[in-house]
Amino acid sequence: MASWENLSQELMIKILSQLPPECVARLKCVSKYMYVLINDPNFADYLQHRNLLVKRTIANEESGENETMLSFLKFPLPSAVVDMDFPLPEVFEFCGLSGYSHGLICLSLSPNDIFLCNPATGELRELPPSILLTKPSDDPFDRTGTSMDAVGFGYDQKSRDFKAVRVVEVREEYAYPYYKTEVYDLAKDGWREIESRACGSVFWAPSFEMYHEGRFYWRAIEDGGSEIIQWFDMSEEVFGRIPMPECFAWGSAEHRSLVVWTGQIVLFYYDPNKVETTFQIWAMGKDNSWSKVFTIGPISGIERPLVFVSSQELVMEAKDGQLILYNLNTQCFLQLPVKGLPEKFQATVFVKTLLPVNSNNFKL
Repeated sequence: MASWENLSQELMIKILSQLPPECVARLKCVSKYMYVLINDPNFADYLQHRNLLVKRTIANEESGENETMLSFLKFPLPSAVVDMDFPLPEVFEFCGLSGYSHGLICLSLSPNDIFLCNPATGELRELPPSILLTKPSDDPFDRTGTSMDAVGFGYDQKSRDFKAVRVVEVREEYAYPYYKTEVYDLAKDGWREIESRACGSVFWAPSFEMYHEGRFYWRAIEDGGSEIIQWFDMSEEVFGRIPMPECFAWGSAEHRSLVVWTGQIVLFYYDPNKVETTFQIWAMGKDNSWSKVFTIGPISGIERPLVFVSSQELVMEAKDGQLILYNLNTQCFLQLPVKGLPEKFQATVFVKTLLPVNSNNFKL
């Protein structure tokens, strides 16, 4: 009988590329040859499969507790939902999806716990403790100390390394709060402080934060009260700011959601508290200017947009916790086979990979 080693690497790659990544991962124990081949980061490029990744929270009827899980839907939609083999710990109900890149995602818990995860293989890696966050004071009246302001995750094309960034607010006696920043390099498995300072204070918005083409984006407020989009460049390790459209009123009831549509960054502006909601979509130009490109609605029963899966298809969350696929051309809705607790969804277009999060040998 012919062995795996007798097949050419090109033929082997073609054979393995037809299998789901989770099946390929099991073949690493067949032989040393298979182990080396499958762990080769270049091999991961041949095993990419496009999916919709959804982080959702459901109510467990048996235990009576909430359970957070990651679920896949293969393209084209709709398709059957596939939940990860292992549920995330109960504490992950309060975690945020803080970035996706090259098949890896970042899950963050306030104030100190950050995890990298490969949903395709089920690997979970907890990052080392912060070097900037200090232990909270036992004195309830002590207002000094530190707290996490923002977390982001992405890929540095220059160093070919994955990075996480954490912004920490520092409060000292008789002084205005200020910010420090630390960066985690996956290849070195450690944090280091950088000089670049954040432009403003980030407030958590699960349908806003995202990584795109080397930068991570947050919604933030500057010291003067101006609302901005703050970004961090993973390669240059610097912060920058993008003004919001001038017609957006800070403090208004309207929500903002940041997504990518046909390769460009677009901003949703809407009020989910109305019976019928109109969604304005604004596109960002190369000079950071904004122009309104189209409007969706008025439509009822929709909580918020989540992610574009094509130029004409938008995944949205309904107010009852149902995931919806909306077609911009036909203006028709299609229910996806995914439900969860309302206002706890996060979603991204996801490409499965075998890149290990528990190894430092992963460069693309």
